[in-house]
Amino acid sequence: MRDKFLEEEIKLMSTSERLRMWAEMGATVRTWGPISEDSSVFGEGVLERGLLPSAFETDPETVREHLHALHNAGRWAQCGFNVFELTPDFAAGLLLTEPASLEGGELTLPFPCFFIRLPPGIVPVFVRGEQRWADGIWCHRFKSFHFTHGAHTDFFRWTVESKGLALWKDRFPTNIDDPVDQSRFNPTWDGDPPVVPEDDISHQKALIVIKNFCTWLDATGGLAGHPTPQPPRLKKKANKERRKAVDEGAWPHVWVFGQNVKLRPELKRIATEFALAESKDHAVPGWKVRIQHVVRAHWKWQPFGEGRAQRKRILVDFYWRGPEGEAAWAHNYQADP
Repeated sequence: MRDKFLEEEIKLMSTSERLRMWAEMGATVRTWGPISEDSSVFGEGVLERGLLPSAFETDPETVREHLHALHNAGRWAQCGFNVFELTPDFAAGLLLTEPASLEGGELTLPFPCFFIRLPPGIVPVFVRGEQRWADGIWCHRFKSFHFTHGAHTDFFRWTVESKGLALWKDRFPTNIDDPVDQSRFNPTWDGDPPVVPEDDISHQKALIVIKNFCTWLDATGGLAGHPTPQPPRLKKKANKERRKAVDEGAWPHVWVFGQNVKLRPELKRIATEFALAESKDHAVPGWKVRIQHVVRAHWKWQPFGEGRAQRKRILVDFYWRGPEGEAAWAHNYQADP
């Protein structure tokens, strides 16, 4: 039976507070020993050793989802509790960029498990007719048992999170655009809202952000250009739990990406219109007209090196067809900390 008080408490938490809760859980899981990349192997070990809290021992489906959550938290801890926080303009720029084709390859992830923290207005979430904005996206590369194929297979999972609500999809890492996927829905919190067609909008917009962010990191070396995040300095009278979390390395490492530009309100408005364009009930009027004047950014291969025989990805900035021209979006993709 679920703890209703805990559910209400989680819904009232800020994103930072929920991340710290996940970090503390991940730090605990990390103490259990090596964390297998295979979630099924991990889950079997947890059950055999009796490590799953008794409060979670309900129906098999709920147990399986809790094991997945513990595996995600443990892997996040193992990778360093990395959080990529996107400024409003940088996030809007990623959303308004046409993702690069993977051409049968696999998306290059900065870590096997990480969290992308989002500003409002980028990825919508729909609950019982109400439209909200996602707080962030969990990205997790792992192995698990494939019920159809009957084998342990590689998966890429992205989870759109809003308060206590989480929507996720699993796809094969080498074919994340394949619509025939292993889709999952996790109604752990928020009173079990039903799956709705508009959930596909949430997944689609989140995947655009993920693909463009990872492509940008890979193409620009944006991660290498950032100093490694350090835990916050705590005052002498800091809460014991907070100090313990920092001392034990369980504080999320927050990397901040993006630089605001002069037309931030305009850019955010366009991103919001694009994010909701496919929603029948929540679309912003005027988007179909406005999109005719916005040329979306896109990726292309640029020749370089001796004889121009090598290729590297470059980002062709989007621009507004109007009096401002390309200068309207200058410096949007700079990775200033």
